[in-house]
Amino acid sequence: MTAPPTESTRATLLALATVFLGQALQANNGNGSPEAWQFLVATLVVSALAALGKPWSPLEGLGDVAPVLVLGVGLAIQFAQLVTHPPGYYIRPIPGFREFFAVVAAAAVVSGAALATRPVLGRYHGPVLVGLFAVAAWWVVRASFPPSIDVFLFQQESSRALLSGQNPYTLTHPNIYGGTAFYGPGTADSRTVFIGFPYLPLSLLLALPGWLLAGDYRAAQVVACGLAAAAMLVPRQGRLPLLAVATLLFTPRMFFVIEQGWTEPFGIALFALLLVAVVRESRFRWLALGLLVAWKQYTVFLLPLAALLFPRPLDWRAYGRLVLGAVAVATVITLPFFLWDPAAFWRNVVQFQFVQPFRIEALDFPAWWVSLGHPPFDVVPWMLGSTAIALLAVLLRAPVGPSGFAAASAFVYGAFFAFSKQSFCNYWWFVLGMIACGLAACQVERAPDTRQPALSDR
Repeated sequence: MTAPPTESTRATLLALATVFLGQALQANNGNGSPEAWQFLVATLVVSALAALGKPWSPLEGLGDVAPVLVLGVGLAIQFAQLVTHPPGYYIRPIPGFREFFAVVAAAAVVSGAALATRPVLGRYHGPVLVGLFAVAAWWVVRASFPPSIDVFLFQQESSRALLSGQNPYTLTHPNIYGGTAFYGPGTADSRTVFIGFPYLPLSLLLALPGWLLAGDYRAAQVVACGLAAAAMLVPRQGRLPLLAVATLLFTPRMFFVIEQGWTEPFGIALFALLLVAVVRESRFRWLALGLLVAWKQYTVFLLPLAALLFPRPLDWRAYGRLVLGAVAVATVITLPFFLWDPAAFWRNVVQFQFVQPFRIEALDFPAWWVSLGHPPFDVVPWMLGSTAIALLAVLLRAPVGPSGFAAASAFVYGAFFAFSKQSFCNYWWFVLGMIACGLAACQVERAPDTRQPALSDR
């Protein structure tokens, strides 16, 4: 009987990428800095090897030992940082940090217990880990209400407008920054931002329950992170998925992402659900992919990447049905909002994104170049060129299957964000989430048992 294929090399590389990228975001809250850029380079190199490299026989023979070791060291570093650095930027202790630290300490113990060959808590290990995260994340939501960031204002007011029957794409907002450095020409003055909701409508629809039930849409994002973690535990069994979940949920800037109210937790939840649909060979894969494509503007790259979900030779008809079904889902969700006011929709969802200014504090290579004293340049050709090269490379060389698809997606989006004109913590956390999902989906054998058999067994 042929042994099932293993992916120990890819799992080890993805584990390294997860830890490296977490440290890049920790260095300066997802902004650029010499340390952050160095970790970013390491992340991209390791991600490229995970997506395009070949298995290395010494690692394959170790089973899950190497990725577990990497994640164990990474978790030790992450939990140390969580208790020595503020979890967010606008946190007001309620009444102090002891409750948050107590939950984090419990999560550290549970995460450490996942290093055992068999989960100490059995089938309850994952739910306990997710529950501890939810408690800590909700503490952060309560302690940071309201965060002084325009994304929070956009989401809250758009939720309020939609429930009152008003088009969220026709709104304007007060300029909480008092300047226009963060906005493109014609989109704001010192008092007003002439933009309503800047994302695709599914992002707002997913945020709406949090605003409706808790008065803060970020409650829905906490649920989304828990849903993503639960989905990550479905494809494979064992300690590796548990450690991947722990590394993602307690990456040092995880709670900063929750505090700021960025929409990426919804994207990772949908990405994880897509991998579950693929692993389970669900006939509703088109629905999962369609929801992901409908979530945010840049997810369009996932349509060609979806070819990696099929074995070779590629069944073009099956791939075509998947893509057409996904496009249909995205269209059904998005079209009513477009027809509500086409001009407003175009101005918010498309035009606003293209006129956004270059940000020198971003965590990307153009900002790094300028920080070294070089003049700014037109980043669009570099961004599109690097993305096209990465996309072509993975379509030609990346392995097929759930983990190969996730690794390839992380590499392509890494190339896209690395040459963007403004890439911050939320964009890179989305990449980190894809890497962690791919790690959880890797098919890796348990560590080989090297113990000598007892005399009674001989």
